[in-house]
Amino acid sequence: MHAGWRAGDGGPVPERPPGRSGPWPERKVRPPSPEIVRRSRPKPGEPVYAELHCHTNFSFLDGASAPDELAERAVELGLTGLGVTDHQGLYGVVRAATTFEEIGLRPILGVEVELRDAAVADPDRIVIPARRPARRGGRRRSTAEGPDDTTAREGEPDRPRPTRDRLPGHREAVKEDVRGIGERQRGPHLVLLARDTTGYRSLCRLVSRANLAGTKAMPRFDQALLAEHVEGLVALSGCREGEIARRLRAGDRAGARAAVEVLAERYGRDAFHLELSHHRLQDDGWLVTETVALAEETGVAVVVTNDVHYARPEGREFQDVLTAIRHGRTLDSLADLRRPDGDSFLKSAAEMRDLPPGDGSLGRDVARAWSAGIARAA
Repeated sequence: MHAGWRAGDGGPVPERPPGRSGPWPERKVRPPSPEIVRRSRPKPGEPVYAELHCHTNFSFLDGASAPDELAERAVELGLTGLGVTDHQGLYGVVRAATTFEEIGLRPILGVEVELRDAAVADPDRIVIPARRPARRGGRRRSTAEGPDDTTAREGEPDRPRPTRDRLPGHREAVKEDVRGIGERQRGPHLVLLARDTTGYRSLCRLVSRANLAGTKAMPRFDQALLAEHVEGLVALSGCREGEIARRLRAGDRAGARAAVEVLAERYGRDAFHLELSHHRLQDDGWLVTETVALAEETGVAVVVTNDVHYARPEGREFQDVLTAIRHGRTLDSLADLRRPDGDSFLKSAAEMRDLPPGDGSLGRDVARAWSAGIARAA
């Protein structure tokens, strides 16, 4: 590497001059060459597509590609827009929006939230799994009932507990340990997108309130909070770990339909969409078929996404490494904590169209819905 440069997350960036303070300069995104732009433009009659469900590296230790890498790849593929739906926060939207606009790509800002409760009653815990029992070991908590209780107990020190004044809104410094817990054992997902500046304000308020109610790195989203912030938002039902998909996979079709009705009423039938994805997993075809049938029954539109976690196919291995770090495991011991597919990368409209739901192998009705979902995403 040349003198005067240092390694950055997106390539070499210049060293900070002596005596200068402030952030390191960001790497500028290279505009696509005219040849790439010409080849990426869809020809007359070809489908167009915008990816609405995409995680950047601001989905900490989950998304494997930076916004600039995703933007460059999206332009190469001829996408008309790209969503930024990082987990539980809006951390990457400013950088992504700036990067996308520099390169001439339409940014679609949003968030994927993990909910603490279901939209409709869940007595069988299909949607919200039972909580994991507390881990053994670690620091024991005293059973003292108050600050003045200094009675000695076997195995515990005898020390006074002074009363301390706390600022209003003080929360105990608690960090929830979710290592070793896969997505299936956590709350259901829901994707929220901002239609306009009003929707972006709603997202900001929603995320801020969830963080105030939660603990470190674990904001608490629930149905009541979501119902208070709906103005200017579009909602997608989420990936296979969304509430509706979980109910369908468990055979609770009535519960899935009830959840659709609740969400459609909350966001409006023109602003709530059932999400279709196909990552070549064993039951993906069945799940798409059932979701399309549910959409026809309820009159709710569908939209096609690919739940992107890395820009190119080769990013799968790096995403596995990030998952191993997040869970404190080795790659050999990740087991089902890793993503079960290798298809969570950016795809062109033609690649999305050629997946099994679009090639007619799942029936004409599914193929029609899949094509409509691709067009609606654009």
